[in-house]
Amino acid sequence: MLLSAMFLDEPLTTRKCAGVFAAFSGLLVITLGNASSTSLSLFEPVGVLLMVAAGFCWGAYSVFGKKVLRRYPNLVVTTCAFLLGTLFLIPFAISEGRLSTLINASWVAWVSVVFLAIPCSIVAYIIWNRLIHTVDVTKVLVSMYAIPIPTAIFSYLILGETFTYSLAVGAALVIFGVYLTGSSNR
Repeated sequence: MLLSAMFLDEPLTTRKCAGVFAAFSGLLVITLGNASSTSLSLFEPVGVLLMVAAGFCWGAYSVFGKKVLRRYPNLVVTTCAFLLGTLFLIPFAISEGRLSTLINASWVAWVSVVFLAIPCSIVAYIIWNRLIHTVDVTKVLVSMYAIPIPTAIFSYLILGETFTYSLAVGAALVIFGVYLTGSSNR
């Protein structure tokens, strides 16, 4: 939200700030309310810092991506992002040195890779870039706080996991926050 205000001149309205705060609070309620005391005692500052850095990087990608999308078409931007990402990952893949694993992979593994590559990555990035091009970045980014909600629902329906009170409260806060942020005036 702060990056989009600084670099894209997107307004910081009271409603948008309240929405982001509510959605983030809901995410904390979901996360901390469903964490066991054992997992909370294993708090790793490095892991937390990496998660914060990942969130910052995604926000920066979205803000600067919107600037790039003002000059170039969505497919060009998405293709360049994937090519650059691939180029940066090649040295790490080579360092693994397990070409035989790749060659001997089962058809299920290849179908999984194709599934992750096409609908989960390419299509998702094209949609994401289209959204950040047409809507305030904060409005799109805050929707990511809702990801744990369908995850919890499917975990309940498919895996039989419990649907806790903290999950319900957190989900309500997230939905309310996403609504507030999305309905804020420009």
